[in-house]
Amino acid sequence: MRYDLQKPITVPRRFDLVLCMEVAEHLPSESAGTLVQSLVDLGPIVVFSAALPYQLGGASHINEAWPEWWAKLFSTKGYKVIDCIRSQIWLDWDVPYWYSQNLLMFVSSDVISRNGYLKAAMNETNESKLSLVHPRAWLNWSFVIVRHRKVLEMANTWLVLICRSIAFTVSAFRRRNIGDARRVS
Repeated sequence: MRYDLQKPITVPRRFDLVLCMEVAEHLPSESAGTLVQSLVDLGPIVVFSAALPYQLGGASHINEAWPEWWAKLFSTKGYKVIDCIRSQIWLDWDVPYWYSQNLLMFVSSDVISRNGYLKAAMNETNESKLSLVHPRAWLNWSFVIVRHRKVLEMANTWLVLICRSIAFTVSAFRRRNIGDARRVS
């Protein structure tokens, strides 16, 4: 089913669990509030991940934001952030790093108050430390930086050679013109 997620999702029922994984960064930031409202309208527990700023590998990422930004949006709807999944999958190489890095739960205060596990997990969540960059993401960036540094070094070498060639050509042209001027006088 295709749907424009910039518009509110209206479904005649609610679900126990809602998944929205690596989608939000493809929507304009102006649509984020609508998306969050649609997700919380669909269910009391939302498992959510969205690309961090400068996350590699994403085509058409137009709204990469830190998790704290998303947490604020969900909190305006009465949903609390619970970071209980990432620690379970952080070192699992079978899980793509963007899930290990970005996956959070947003749960309605009502559900948390009735569930001891969620209450404990919420109390263990450090909302000021939601922005984590996975080592594999860092390695990807490091590779890009190293590759671009090598390209820049090659470009610098070519630029030096071109400048030397231009200087030699100008010098030769001047010598020729000076020689021509002496012959004329």
